[in-house]
Order: sequence, then C-alpha cells, then structure tokens
Amino acid sequence: MLYKVKDAEFKDIEILTSIKSVTMIDDVMDKKLAYQEKIKIKNNISLNIQENYKNYKLIYIESKIIGAYALINYLDGFMIDELYLFSEYRNQGIGTQIINELIEKNRKLYIWVYKDNVLALKLFRGLGFTTATESERLLILKYDSVYVKVVEELAKIRLGYIDKNKNKHIKCGYDFKAIYVLQSSDQVAENKIGLCFDQVEYERELISKMNISNRTYFIMYQDSDVGPAHAFLIFKDNNKYYWFENAWFKYRGIHEYDTKEEALLDVKYKFIATLDSYTESKLRIYEFDKPRSGINYVKYIGNAMNGRVIKV
Repeated sequence: MLYKVKDAEFKDIEILTSIKSVTMIDDVMDKKLAYQEKIKIKNNISLNIQENYKNYKLIYIESKIIGAYALINYLDGFMIDELYLFSEYRNQGIGTQIINELIEKNRKLYIWVYKDNVLALKLFRGLGFTTATESERLLILKYDSVYVKVVEELAKIRLGYIDKNKNKHIKCGYDFKAIYVLQSSDQVAENKIGLCFDQVEYERELISKMNISNRTYFIMYQDSDVGPAHAFLIFKDNNKYYWFENAWFKYRGIHEYDTKEEALLDVKYKFIATLDSYTESKLRIYEFDKPRSGINYVKYIGNAMNGRVIKV
C-alpha cells in the first residue's frame, strides 16, 4: 500500500495526541480504565507531544493521516520511539515497510516493545532486531546492520558442495562421503555453494572479524554408521546467545536465547524432529575447533568428534 511521510508541525499536536491516545488507551492499556484515569493519561500524552512534536513523522495515504512515528537520538543510533497506526491500517505491511525504510537509512536502530506483545516481537525478530536491554515489562531491541550484512552474505550461498575434483554438486549422492572436501571461507564466498560444514566456517570467519565471541557445534545421530548430522554456530552478544543458521533453510536466520543451554536444546529438539526414529544414547553433540580446509568427509567428522562432548 502506497503511503507518504512528512514532518509533524505545531498544528499537528492535536492529531498526534489523538493517534497516540487511541492506540495507547484503547489498544494497549486496559479498556476498563476509569474515565478520569483516561483523561489523565491523555493529558500526559498531550504535554509530551507538545514538547517533542518535532521528532514525529505523520503517515498519510493520499490526504488521510493513518498514523505516526517518532525517531529520536539514542546511544549510538536512533530509537523508533513510537510507531502507531490506526487499527484499520494494521496488518497490511505498512509498519514493516516503514521500518525497512528506516533500516536502509540508519546503521543502528532501536525500538522498544512490551514483552507480551508477541506479534510485534515476531515482526521485529524477523526483520533482524535482537535484544539490547530489558526490564520487567519491556524489551529494547537493536538492529545492527553489521549482523544483517552477515545474514545477507550467507544468503548468497546455496546448499551443495565441491568435490575433490572441484566439481559442484547440488545434491548429496551415494558417493558424497568419498568425494567431498571442506572448502575454505574464501572458496565458499567465491563458489557460493556449501554444506553446513562449509557454511559454518564462513559464518565463523565473518562473525569473528566482528570480535564477537562464538562457538561451533556438531550434532549427529550415530546408529551403525554416522547418520544425519549438522554443524552450526552460536555467538554471544549483550549477555544473550544467538544461533546463527543458514544451511538449514527452514530455520535460516538469527535465533535469540537467554542462555547457551537454551540455544543448544532448541537445535537438539529441532534436529530430533527430523529423525524417523530416536534413541537418546545415539545422539551426540560436540563443540569443535576450526578444521583445516581441504580435508575429506572422514577427517571432518573425526575433527568434530575430537571436540568437547556437550550434554544438554
């Protein structure tokens, strides 16, 4: 839906107060608030807007005002302090479009959201926001274009592998284990193809260059032979843990957790869900060090299994 945005002026204080009052009192707060309490809140909103109206942008469709947002200086970037749309204009992608436009113009953005606002959290997480700080009721989310650049770089890589004769393969055939070789990060970037084994090393390099603490893990189901397996990376930032995933398309993206154990358990349960049958004793998780590029499948598995056994 086409819309336009313009700077708010002094004459817009009344409409801004109306927009924020409707969305805050009727949509966010308890609708059973006493009349006097609603008047008190509306007066406080009005006073705040009178002092800060220059931070607001009005959102129009044709000549009709449908909402507004405020953008203020915050830490090392900008805070989308408020983004309000009248109810009839929600769930039409307008809010997402506005945030995406702000993302394109600003390297770092922040936005606050109530913890129980599940739909908003899902939207912001999907756009690449991660937790910066939190209180009992609120989360302040951060969008850092550096993270997103890593996501964008990995999104260029398709699933497949390079064999020992430098041929590309999109599918793992019967002879995969005999001909596979691990690529270097430069080769993954150049060839734009790789299995999770290759891609996780590319992730390791890109994230390590950002001086962000990270660890790589290998999960496998071992029956008579090495069965299904997956390599993945978890990094830590602002006391949160993130599972970075690209090769496993269903879960591609950055997933946030309070603890490393929560992240590992989530990957474990999602991996188990892909198995036809499951016995706990046959599942293995290892934390492994960077392998040497050019090694074959057997040596890659050996390097992973020489890592630290993880119990979750």
